[in-house]
Amino acid sequence: MSSLTIQLTAGARDPERAAQAVTVAAAAVVSGVEVSLWLSGDAVSFATVDGGGVVFPPAYSPWAELGPLLFDAAQVSVCVQSLSTHGVDAADLAPGVRVAGAASLVSEIIAPDTRVLVY
Repeated sequence: MSSLTIQLTAGARDPERAAQAVTVAAAAVVSGVEVSLWLSGDAVSFATVDGGGVVFPPAYSPWAELGPLLFDAAQVSVCVQSLSTHGVDAADLAPGVRVAGAASLVSEIIAPDTRVLVY
């Protein structure tokens, strides 16, 4: 079975791009696809339960609906370097969020049968 790795770098400064990535991740989960969501750069706020307060455009389902689905059914990872760069404390992360670095991402995306999307 193929897996899907989505690396999201957009957050509050580009909420539409962030919403697109989160929507695709949620659609894949609902479809039974194994999903890994990597949050880096401005997207580290999504590693918190409230998504850092980012408001998606009205045409998209809100983080409050999609976030819990992803935390429950996808592997959510957050970039260790981006945490400190963006001032997110590891203690504020949602339960189950994995803190990892670039080597872990590279290992994951070169695995056989893995598809990768970057937003």
